[in-house]
Amino acid sequence: MMTVSAQDRIEAVAREPFTTTGRARGWSGAWRSVVDIWGHRELLDLLVRRELKSRYKDSALGFLWSMIRPLTMLFVYYVAIGKVLNGERSIPGFAVFVFTGLTAWGLFSEIVAGGTGSIVGNSGLVKKIYLPREVFPLSVVGSALFNFAIQLSILVAATLVLRQPPRPEVFTYFPVATALLLVLGLALALMLAAANVFLRDMQYLVEVVLMVAMWASPIVYSSAAGRRQAPGRHPQGPLPVQPGHPGDPRLPALVLGRGRRQHLPRGPHDPTPDRARHLRRAARHRPARVRPRRGQLRAGAVMTTQDVSVIRVRGASKQFRIRKDKSLKDRVVGLMREKRTSEEFWALRDIDLDIEAGTTVGLVGHNGSGKSTLLKLVGGILQPTTGMVQHRGRIAALLELGAGFHPDLTGRENVYLNASILGLSKQQTDAYFDAIVDFSGIERFIDAQVKFYSSGMYVRLAFAVAVHVDPEILLVDEVLAVGDEPFQRKCMDRIHQFQAEGRTIVLVSHSAEQVGELCHRAVVLDGGRIVFDGAAERGIQVLREGYETARVLAEAAAANATAAITRPADHATVERVEVLGADGSPVDTVASGDPLDVVITYRSSTALTQWRGAMTIDTPLAQVVYGTNTELSGIAVPTLLGECQLRLSFPRVDLMAGTYHVTAALQALDGTSIDWKGQAASFTVTSTTTGVGIADLRPTIEAVPATGSHL
Repeated sequence: MMTVSAQDRIEAVAREPFTTTGRARGWSGAWRSVVDIWGHRELLDLLVRRELKSRYKDSALGFLWSMIRPLTMLFVYYVAIGKVLNGERSIPGFAVFVFTGLTAWGLFSEIVAGGTGSIVGNSGLVKKIYLPREVFPLSVVGSALFNFAIQLSILVAATLVLRQPPRPEVFTYFPVATALLLVLGLALALMLAAANVFLRDMQYLVEVVLMVAMWASPIVYSSAAGRRQAPGRHPQGPLPVQPGHPGDPRLPALVLGRGRRQHLPRGPHDPTPDRARHLRRAARHRPARVRPRRGQLRAGAVMTTQDVSVIRVRGASKQFRIRKDKSLKDRVVGLMREKRTSEEFWALRDIDLDIEAGTTVGLVGHNGSGKSTLLKLVGGILQPTTGMVQHRGRIAALLELGAGFHPDLTGRENVYLNASILGLSKQQTDAYFDAIVDFSGIERFIDAQVKFYSSGMYVRLAFAVAVHVDPEILLVDEVLAVGDEPFQRKCMDRIHQFQAEGRTIVLVSHSAEQVGELCHRAVVLDGGRIVFDGAAERGIQVLREGYETARVLAEAAAANATAAITRPADHATVERVEVLGADGSPVDTVASGDPLDVVITYRSSTALTQWRGAMTIDTPLAQVVYGTNTELSGIAVPTLLGECQLRLSFPRVDLMAGTYHVTAALQALDGTSIDWKGQAASFTVTSTTTGVGIADLRPTIEAVPATGSHL
């Protein structure tokens, strides 16, 4: 693979136009959808193969099972109806006649029934990776066509064996009829798949309707064949309208319905004609792509990351509707009772954000602050309710490792499937395959089924595929800490390599240390709004201050939120914890490098001889900075009766700026906890040192020529 410098990559991205996420309306939107689906044609092919392989995997006959059912049906109709009930005498070729209708109906019903549940059945992919949703109903069409081709081959063989060849006109009408059937089935599948997202029992209702429709459909045959029937014998069969008997040139005598044209009523959400025309005009004038100004990239110019914005968010808000009615029954009951069945929830409000090329930006905040939602807006997985989101270049989203992995497929097959989902072509996957397997370290098991993998093997293979995608923008959501420690270091090294190559990375993480190590910039979100956007070190400080504020408010709202854990010896407790400065007075703030004392007071109403005192200093994210107890320190403690104090004197507190908590415990010598107070005291460290991490080591840095260098 050719190596591209960071500067060349940034300049190449700058030449690309902005692409607006979301779908345009009207014909332009339809054409963009078609182009998008065509760009995912390899994924569509792999989804069809996945469906067929998983259906017949590990079976004794494999794909031959797909021939047994139609052969059995043909045999039953030929023997039971054609011979036993004399159907062949009334209508020559009756078994072939009925099987023809069943073949067509089977194609239609499989597309409609399978397509209805296809999007919900692949919800894991839909929620984590951008790809056109239409590929799932289309993949059902592909697998249905495979089964249709098998049944059609059996039908052709039956006509030859039974000496009932079709008329020449059939070769003209049949492809047209099949195409119309495909279009109708796909249209219904797309509409019903969308409806099934909101009403989960739609797919079961569709199956019932299809079954009723199959058995309620009359057999249509020629008038001559009808006159030849024996009185009282009117064989009914499960097929839609069929052409007349091949040997009779006249039109069918029976028709379905009374000849009236049926008009579907306008749906409650369908636009009126005037509204539809307005939407089409708006879609034509909506700018979907913004190109760079002429002369922006002049020859010989050196471009920095500040010159090129690759992600642009303007006034973006995202609203979710939390529905209480998950089925048709709930919807009907809610309407009858005039009950409110949904609530609105704004996950993001008025987000304005620009991210420059070649930078690594961390999105941080507490759970529910909107980090992952913003990441999905940037990746095009979700569309903003209001506002605009634009990006330049190719995006790869690592929101869930192994998205699309199928347990019945081998590791090799899943590599190609997952790579296609992430946007790699088959040729690119072929080129990267050896590197992917080598990175994962599971060469011996690559041809084993994934369902036999351990969880570690699974995520290692998934991450190996993900990091070999070649994007300009990489979106990462809590997927870096996978596998064992050596593999985690390998993952971090690959992320550092991406940074050196000038790629833009947007990272969502709850690890402040990870954000501090990787990110140039931190965006802190709270309640769906940006509360800080700046240097990563300051962003981590703001995040930790927010955690501390939330903790204090929670304690004020519920006095027992941090109550001591009662143990068998509930007469002995941790009474209080104090943080003292150099002069012995309580302090809330201390400068990095200054002395600090922690005084822990224990109380017991009865004599306690076998005990030890313990303490830890940790960050708001519960990362332990320092911890010890009297037994580890070799300190003899007196019998605890009344009050006893432990004083821990730290001559220097060499910590980075931030808030730190002191947790104290009273334990038996065997480690049993007698009493415990989490975050019993807090102090804030101030520091002028610029850096990341926890320890403030304050090194002296100088640049000197290497030994033997002539520079």
